[in-house]
Amino acid sequence: MSKSRHKGKRIHPDNQIMKLTIFYTLLLFGTTLACFSQEQEETITISGKVTDFNGASIDSAFIQLKHSNFSEAYHTFSDAQGNYHLTVKKGRYLAMYVIRIKEYPRSNAVPDEDQRLEFWAWNIIADKDLVINPRYDRLELYGVNIFQIERAYMIYVRPMSLGKLQTYGKEISTDKAKTEKIADISVKPENFKVQVFANERP
Repeated sequence: MSKSRHKGKRIHPDNQIMKLTIFYTLLLFGTTLACFSQEQEETITISGKVTDFNGASIDSAFIQLKHSNFSEAYHTFSDAQGNYHLTVKKGRYLAMYVIRIKEYPRSNAVPDEDQRLEFWAWNIIADKDLVINPRYDRLELYGVNIFQIERAYMIYVRPMSLGKLQTYGKEISTDKAKTEKIADISVKPENFKVQVFANERP
């Protein structure tokens, strides 16, 4: 009795290696696309323009986003036109901080007339793309907090004046500890105006 033998087609080893290479390349590419898509969904952009109160651009400003423990989360610098851009993970951040270090009074690096304070934006909810346009100069609004009381809100803010700080002289204005103990650099409520927006409406 004769046995029938089925002759299978032999696969050349080089062809087999090529097929495996293509398979793993496609698998890796698909995984990369999935990770990239997931990363895009988990990040947002924060962008804007840094200016003074007259609308003049502030270049080379240091922009920092802070975690709840006050440590740095992200940072960047404004360009020649004052523009900046940050890509950050979605979430809540304690604050955004903007400054030109050499212009800050404690740096004592530029004449008094060229000095500026700093900008703070508090309680950043980064759940979608945000536009934040920092504006600051010789007035700083520090420690902004909002409290809900029944159907109303109470807003607490501590405005600081560079002009008042400079009246204390270099010994005080460049020493943080002495400034906090001795200097009264706040601005009286009757000397500034406040405009409040809720959901982009005044």
